Amino acid sequence: MSSASPGGKKAVLVLMLAGIAAMFVWSFVYRAANPSTTARLDAPAARDASNPMDSLTMGGGPAMQNIMTAMNKLKENPDDVGALRQAAEAFAAVEMWERAGQLADKALAKAPDDPALLNIRGVVLFKTDHAPEAVEALERVLALTPDDPLVQFNLGVVYKEALKDEAKAQSYFEAVLKNPRTDPETREQVRQELNPPINAFPDAGQSEKARRAN
Repeated sequence: MSSASPGGKKAVLVLMLAGIAAMFVWSFVYRAANPSTTARLDAPAARDASNPMDSLTMGGGPAMQNIMTAMNKLKENPDDVGALRQAAEAFAAVEMWERAGQLADKALAKAPDDPALLNIRGVVLFKTDHAPEAVEALERVLALTPDDPLVQFNLGVVYKEALKDEAKAQSYFEAVLKNPRTDPETREQVRQELNPPINAFPDAGQSEKARRAN
């Protein structure tokens, strides 16, 4: 059987890039239509993806560059834990959860105590509606890196958003505020979680207005 021609390989690469770009578009459109509290990834890929237009720029967006760099490394060495971690972070940063989870799981099979990988896995499990497993992964991170404010924040989010345990969530959020290692951005996010806007529960507000009208 003859090998694929150089032109054929180039066409496949172009199709792969176009497919990834299309998934980026879907991801950011979905996020704009469905805003919600989001657990955080402590990774450059996650921070760079905060600007959707940057990530949608073919060949120049940070998220695209992170993914392609990691995938090129994996092409050379499919078992490289660092490249698997980088790719998982990049895919998670644009909310491609299934792919991020696959890469994180493959890396964890080789480095089961890697805190960054466990955090990614916890976020992925939370975003794919597996909250109990997310808590298990994040608590494992906290055991490996005690008092990590990012992990405390993520646990607070899981308990609040998925498990509806306000008391447990508040205990983690308060731990973040008391933690001297907490950065200003995370501290402000926690304050917002503990003091939601007045219109955070529109149905309740509408019911109150209706009651007063009567």
